[in-house]
Amino acid sequence: MFDHDVEQALAIAEDAREEAAQLSLELDRVKSLLAARTLEIEHANRKIDHQERLLDALSRQIEENAREAQAAGMVMAEELQILIEELTVSNDELIRANQELEHRVSERTLEIEESERLLSMAQRYAGAGTWDWRIDTGEFTWSETYFDLYGLDPGTVKPSLECWLESIHPDDRAKTDRILQETLQGSAPDFYVQYRITHPDKGMRWLEGRGQILRDGRGRPIRMTGLNLDVTDRKLAEEALCKVRDEAIAARAEAEEASRAKSRFLASVSHDLRQPVTSANLFLHLLMQQKLDPGDRELVEPLANSLDSLTGMLNGLLEVARLDAGIVRADLRVFELDELLQRLHGEFQGPARTAGLRLHMPPVDLTVRSDPLLVELVLRNLISNAIKYTLEGGVTVFTHVRDGRAVLEVGDTGRGIAPGELCRIFEDYYQIDDRSHDHSRGFGIGLATARRVSELLGTRIDVVSEVGRGSVFSLILPLAGEESAPAADVQGLASDILAGSSALVIDDEPLVLQAMELMLASWGLDVHAVRTLEEMETILAGIDTPPTLVVADYTLGHGQRGTEAVVIARRHGTRGAILLTGDTSPERLAEAEKADCHLVHKPVLADKLRALVVDICSAA
Repeated sequence: MFDHDVEQALAIAEDAREEAAQLSLELDRVKSLLAARTLEIEHANRKIDHQERLLDALSRQIEENAREAQAAGMVMAEELQILIEELTVSNDELIRANQELEHRVSERTLEIEESERLLSMAQRYAGAGTWDWRIDTGEFTWSETYFDLYGLDPGTVKPSLECWLESIHPDDRAKTDRILQETLQGSAPDFYVQYRITHPDKGMRWLEGRGQILRDGRGRPIRMTGLNLDVTDRKLAEEALCKVRDEAIAARAEAEEASRAKSRFLASVSHDLRQPVTSANLFLHLLMQQKLDPGDRELVEPLANSLDSLTGMLNGLLEVARLDAGIVRADLRVFELDELLQRLHGEFQGPARTAGLRLHMPPVDLTVRSDPLLVELVLRNLISNAIKYTLEGGVTVFTHVRDGRAVLEVGDTGRGIAPGELCRIFEDYYQIDDRSHDHSRGFGIGLATARRVSELLGTRIDVVSEVGRGSVFSLILPLAGEESAPAADVQGLASDILAGSSALVIDDEPLVLQAMELMLASWGLDVHAVRTLEEMETILAGIDTPPTLVVADYTLGHGQRGTEAVVIARRHGTRGAILLTGDTSPERLAEAEKADCHLVHKPVLADKLRALVVDICSAA
């Protein structure tokens, strides 16, 4: 029983042990599963932790994005609000602009309609008509005024190129068609032509056609639009103007010929007068050198004054002719004004005293740069004119500096010049009062000559005057600064120079020849006098030493010229030459200048001739 129980217990124990082993295996398996499960759980937990971290970061990102989105939404909302407001303002402006545009379009439409009305009216009153030619289709369109312009009836005339050409005057039709075709075939965009028509009511009319051509891409004309104008009045005015211009040209040519005839007349008269005046001056000069008793001198001095007056008038004509010939040129140099003024004072003191006038020229210490001979000529004319037209009182030549220039004022206490005559006093041959027959007052060319010479000097003459109180003429000259004028004095050496010199004189006027021979001889020259070129050749062939100078009259007898005498003398060795002439014509003066001679115009003044002779002989 016990064994059985033991066996049973052992069996139970075996079973228990097997079951325990099995349970142990199961426990190991469960532990393995539990360990694996634990690892899975740990992995899952780590994954969950990672996901939780991701979820947390995502949540934070979502929250941040939400906040940013909220903020952006607020900005967008604000921008959208601003945009809405701007759109509202723009819409209001567009509405106002549209209304303004509609108003302006309405106004412009009215203006265009008014312009078209005015254009139509202007075309009608101006004699104009518009046209349009579709060259590609041949279609013509004419305005209503175009029909009126040609006198055509719109109801019976159909616009066309042929109709237009037929309306043109037959004499102008071919020319007009040629110009049209040349314009179409060329590249010019404009068409222009003038032609005549015969209007049924108005007769012959001049029309002007202007057109503008539209061309395609290949340069072919496809359309022309233009305007036709009635230019009859303008053509008639142009013809009248041409006629007036032709008459003016003819009148000018006639005036120029009259001026040339005047110059020829003056030259001829001057030449004829100068011959006897020259001989009279020379003989008078020789006479004045003689010892005369007081009674004889009283007779000679009025004669000398008369000859001086006549010489002055002839010299005035000479200066005008020389200026007209253009042979007077300014030789600018530095000189002392006081020397010139002293010389003029000595020259005019006698005439002023004779007229019962005071002549006052205060001394000056000024040096100027100009042509002393031309300045002297201007002042001589101004002073002479002042003395002639002053009845009482006096004449003053006052010099002062203004704006860095020397101003020489020639004032008088004469009758003065009316404002209306101030602009005419410098005209040739114009004299203020009606006493032009008084030859002591000259020919009225003194101021005209002074004006021309001042222009040569590059300056001007100003004048102020008051009726009843006198006039002041002003000549403006440039100062010479620190430069000083060279002082030339040949008078001391003149006698010695002339004593060893000789002269050959040729003149066909016996009295002039005799006076010239006596005067040159009185200066100490050895003189040979002849009347013809043949006598001159004989004299030159018979002397061993050629003369120092030749003094030849320009116009000799038998058609001979003084220039020929100069050529002959120079061929024999004479270099110095003086050409005397009484011919004041511009052509003759210019020809004489080409002869390269010293030119002296008759009537010859002894002092000036002596100075010239001294210069020539001193240079020989």
